[in-house]
This record gives sequence, structure tokens and C-alpha cells, in this order.
Amino acid sequence: MATQVVETLQETSPPAASGKPSGSLRKLLIVFSIFLGVIFLGSVALGGFLIHVGLKSCVPKIVSKTEWMNPDATYKNLDMSDGHKYRCLHKEKIEDVAVLASRQSKRSIFPTRHTMWQNVTYVTGGTTVAHRNYLNSYFDQVTFTGVTTMVKASYSNSILSSISFGGPSRMNALQLVGSIARNIKFPAFLSLENMRAMNSLIGMVHMNRTVVIQKPFFKRVSISEIFVGGLLKLASPTFRKAVVENLKVELSLRLEKPFMKESSASNITVNSEVVIENSRMHKSKVSQVEIVGRLLATSFKASRVEFQKVSVAASVSIESVARLDKFSFTELLVAGSVYLENIFLRKGSINRVALGEGLISRKMKALQLRVSDVQVYGSLLAPTSRIGECSFDSLTILEDLVLSSSSIWKTALSEVSVKGGVVAMDSKLSRMILTTVVVGDNSRFCRAKIQEVTVAETVFMGEACFDRANLHKVTFSKVTFVGKVNFGGATLTAVRFVDCTFKDSVSWDFTKGGKDVKFENVLFEGDISFERSSLEKVLVSMPSAESSPLELSDDLQAMIDTTEKMVLDEDIPFEALDEEESSDDEYYYEYEDIGEDFDEDLDEDANEGDDVEEATVGDEEL
Repeated sequence: MATQVVETLQETSPPAASGKPSGSLRKLLIVFSIFLGVIFLGSVALGGFLIHVGLKSCVPKIVSKTEWMNPDATYKNLDMSDGHKYRCLHKEKIEDVAVLASRQSKRSIFPTRHTMWQNVTYVTGGTTVAHRNYLNSYFDQVTFTGVTTMVKASYSNSILSSISFGGPSRMNALQLVGSIARNIKFPAFLSLENMRAMNSLIGMVHMNRTVVIQKPFFKRVSISEIFVGGLLKLASPTFRKAVVENLKVELSLRLEKPFMKESSASNITVNSEVVIENSRMHKSKVSQVEIVGRLLATSFKASRVEFQKVSVAASVSIESVARLDKFSFTELLVAGSVYLENIFLRKGSINRVALGEGLISRKMKALQLRVSDVQVYGSLLAPTSRIGECSFDSLTILEDLVLSSSSIWKTALSEVSVKGGVVAMDSKLSRMILTTVVVGDNSRFCRAKIQEVTVAETVFMGEACFDRANLHKVTFSKVTFVGKVNFGGATLTAVRFVDCTFKDSVSWDFTKGGKDVKFENVLFEGDISFERSSLEKVLVSMPSAESSPLELSDDLQAMIDTTEKMVLDEDIPFEALDEEESSDDEYYYEYEDIGEDFDEDLDEDANEGDDVEEATVGDEEL
């Protein structure tokens, strides 16, 4: 075998006199070439890495990862005199010149990267400035003269400071990414279409005339110190994790199809009316809003939204199917009237509310609602309402309360004062508790179905009518009826009167039932009639009491005194909002997809009574 290998090598090896390199030398050359290639590629990679590090240290991020949440960062001082830190922002300089815009040019003769524009006058002359993509640039004291039209302008990691436009401006597909735009002035009409701003700061924008913004998209953006001297119209705006504060609109504000998620808006002042159409809000906060005119909202949907310190100097109208889910209202002041139509309130709280001219609600549905400290300087009219599992605490109404043809169940009322009368005819009242209630005028419960209701420490100052009503398992405890009472034609079963006083005449004519009806320590100071009454055997032996002065508990008397004082004062406590407080709440999808997660959140608790009809099991029992 060894002989064969040697022979093979001898046969395949070239003659020594041929002059070609041997096999071992060839391998050595190949290895050396590979070694040189590796060294070359390593040098290239190292050079690229050093260049990248140099650029990164030269141009730090204008807006850090979380800086968008702080509006004050919009006005931070960037020291351009630091030749090292910001040197890449002014590698090229264009200073103290006038630039004539080329007509419909897609390319600029000026650099668009690492450039400082300072004290520059841009003469547009009615031309279109198109396709400008600025990167790592700095603009300071730049003026656009005449009519300005910009198409597809993009600013990335740049600063726009002290920019002014001399005439009407139209901008399409403007984009801000990781940039700061501040001290911008638009003295004439402004139109923005398809604007996109992401991880940016926008502040001190002064617009003297009407502003129309269509389909803007803001994600991780802070917008502050905005002044609009005319009408502000926002069509299909999207706010995702955005902060909006210190916005003032001299005329009206119109929002069409706004979408707001995980965002906040605070210190908003509108000196005329506000119109909101087809809005959707989710996990957001709105605070310190002052509207001098009226507020009109249609198809309003909000989920997990907080409203704080909202004042409206005129009327409020919310209609065409409004839905508020897991919300809170705190310090709501409305000088005018409030009109609600087809509104659904679920799992919310309403605290410290003053309504100057009353409330009118049609087809309202309220489920698991907590209401406290509400003052209505007028009537509260809510016929055909469905109210379930709610609580009302410290409610004052200076005129009438109307709940006719309504369904109310599992609801508690305490410290409720109604200066006028109460109308609940043809209504269904089930599993309710009324404590410390004052009704100043006549009460009407005609044809009402009242089941498992407890009325305690209550006074009816006017007449009370239960004509043809159906009372089952109802307890009146420490109730005083000052005016006439009519139970004519009513059906009473398992009804108890404990420590009650009837100071005027009572009619029990044609009453039905009578089973388990009990009178315990009841005083009748007026006449009693019981013609053809099933309670005749009980009533005939009831002793009559002498007439005595009206004596009320301290709580009831304090409520009456407070109500009388409100009537004398007349004016509602319409105080100015505290401007020192603000909110810093915390937000890229295509426009068609922005509402999917919102709708999913709304439906996540469907099994907990999302539909009022599913939650009104007790209504059928009535």
C-alpha cells in the first residue's frame, strides 16, 4: 500500500523543472489572502462603527424616549454654541439670505441634512415647495412670504424655532418625527392635511385666523400653548398617548370624528360654541375646560375617561346615541340647560355638578351609577328612563322632578331635596331605599308599581297621590305627609306605616288588597275616608290626633333651609377654573384600524350587564 501511494504522488506531481509553485506554497498563498481580506473587512467595520458612534454623539436625540410627555421640554434651551455636542446640526450654514423657491421642484439646491437655517427669508411667490426631507437640521428665525404651499415636507430629529408665515398657508402630508416645533406664527388662514407627528414636541403656535386640520395623527406628542384667533376645525384627528394643554380658541371649536386614546387634554378655553361629532375616547383625561358658548355632541362614546373641572356658560346638548362607560365627572358647571337624548351611562361617577337651567333627558339608561353633590337650578325631567343599581346622594332640585313611565330598581336616594313636585306616574319602582328626602310640592305616583321600597325620614310638603298605584312590601318609616294624601283605588299588600304622621285628610276609598297592612304609631290629624275600602276594618279603629305644629328632624330642616337659601341666591356657583392645575397623563397604526381596540374594550364586560335590558330582570316581576 505504501508503494502505491508513492507511485501515485510521483505520477501526479509536476516535473521540478516546470517552474510552477508547489502545492504547499499555493495553500500558503490562499491562507495569506484570506487573512488580508479579514483584516480589510474588520477595518471597514471598525471605521463604520466609529463613524456611527461619532454621529450619535454629535447629534443626540432632540426628543428623548419619554420627553414627549413633558410639555415644558418644548422650550428647553439647546446651546448651539457647543461646537462638539451639536456640531452635526450646523455642518452646513445658511444665514442672513433670501431664498427663492423653485416652482414644483422636487430637489433643493440647498442641503437638507446637518444644516442650520438662521435668519432666512423664504420667498415662495405662490409656488409649491415639495418633497423636502430635512434630517438633523436646525431652523431659527425663518420667514415664509406670500402664499405658502408645502407638499410632503418631513422633519426628523430637527428643531423648528421662530418660524413665521406671511400669508395663507396650505400644507399636505407634513411629518414631524423626533423633532421640536416652537414659536410658530400663522397670521392668515392655515390648512393642514394628513399631518403626522410622532415622538415630538409642539408649542407656542399662534394662529390668527381660521384653522382647518384634516386627518392629523399624533402619537407620543406634546402640544402646548396653542392660540387660534378664529375657528378651529379638526376633521378625523387621532391622538394616541398625546398631551394637549393650554389651548385657547377665540371663536368656535369643531371636532369631527375625533379619536383619543391614552391621552390628556387640559386648560382648554373656547370663547364660543363647541361641536363634537362621532367622537371616541378611551383611557383618557379631560380637565380644566371652559366653554363660553354652548356644547353640542352627537354620537359620543367614551370608555374609562375622566372629566374634571368642566364649565359651560350656555347650554349642553348630547344626543343621537351617546355612551359613557366606566367614566367620572367631577366639578361640572353648566350655566344653561342640559339636554340628553338616547344616552347610556354605565359604571360611572358624577360628583359636584351644578346645572343652571335644569336637565331634560329622553330615553336615558343608567346602570351602576354613583351621583353625589348635584345642584339643579331648575327642573329635572327624565321620563321613560331606565335606572338600575345606582345611588344618588346630596341631590338638590329647585323645581320639579319628573320620572314618569320610568323603570328604577336597586337604587338608593339619600339627602334629596326637591323644591317643586315629584311626578312618577306609570313608573316601576323596585328594591329602592329613600332616606332623608324632602318634597316641597305635590307628588304624583298614580298607577305606579312600587315593590320592596323603603321610605325613611321623609317629608311630603304638598299633596301625595297614589291613585290606582300598586304597593307591595313597602315600608314608610318616620314619614310626614303635610298635605292631603290619596290612596284611592290603590292596591296595598304587606305595606307598613311606622311612626308616620298625616297632618291633613287621607282618602283610602276603593283600596284593594289589605293583607299584612300595618299601622304602628301612626297619627292622623285630619279626616279619614275609607269608602268601599278593604282597609275599613283597620281604619275604623284608628284614633284621630289633634293638630300640632310641624316638627322635623334636624337633617330635614337643614335641607329645607339650604334649598331656600339657594332659591334666594338665584346665581349658581359658576367659579373660574383653577389655571394652576394641569394633567400629565400618558399612545401607529393605519387610520382604518384605530378603533378596533376601543370597540373590544367596550365589549369586554358584556356579561356584567352591558345591555340595560339584560340587567332589568326585576322589571318583569313588577
